[in-house]
Amino acid sequence: MEADLARDDWFDPTAGKVKLGPWGRAWLAERPLAKTTQERYEVAFRRYIDPSFGNVPVNEIREADVRWWYAGMLQDGTGRASAAKAYCVLRATLNSALDDGAIKRNPCRIPGAGEDKSDERPVLSFDEVLGVVEALPPRFRMMACLATFTSLRFGELAALTRRAAHRQPVRGGRGRDAARADGAHGSLQPRAAMIYLHVLKGRSRHIADKLSTQLRAARATDNESAGD
Repeated sequence: MEADLARDDWFDPTAGKVKLGPWGRAWLAERPLAKTTQERYEVAFRRYIDPSFGNVPVNEIREADVRWWYAGMLQDGTGRASAAKAYCVLRATLNSALDDGAIKRNPCRIPGAGEDKSDERPVLSFDEVLGVVEALPPRFRMMACLATFTSLRFGELAALTRRAAHRQPVRGGRGRDAARADGAHGSLQPRAAMIYLHVLKGRSRHIADKLSTQLRAARATDNESAGD
């Protein structure tokens, strides 16, 4: 013990007798995390970590235990992203035990286990998107275009209406790009300008022109309906 103290290598063996479940929940409660991050960490801890290590003292968790646990998640069908998140939460929890002197070494030592290596999702080409749009009933075509080229969430898309979007002209902006958007759309709605600016800097100006045509056609339809 005296030799360990002299090397600054001593740790309190009684501190490590605390089980990982209470330790992890206390660690999560103390973190100054954003709400969404806090929720993701809590889900990872509750779903993947606590069932396996919740009743194990932190100083009894070994590297082999972590390897078997991580491999078991993948074998059971857990997605690689979820497994990586759970591993990161376990590693951070045990890092706090290491900092507090409850353990001498963090057993989370699997190279690359905390990296999300999910395969890239396939993306439709522009022509394929237009094919899908043309195959849809007219009432859903604009939503498909907006979903593809603006990356809006479904709730945002579902809440949009053409009449609400047409209410205000483009205001403000950022220099020449905004002026070009305003001129190209004839002071169309902010949503149209947003789409135009989004694709203006991309590789295909044709996207913006196609959307502009569809937006103008939708407005003309609305105007005809209002005049009836």
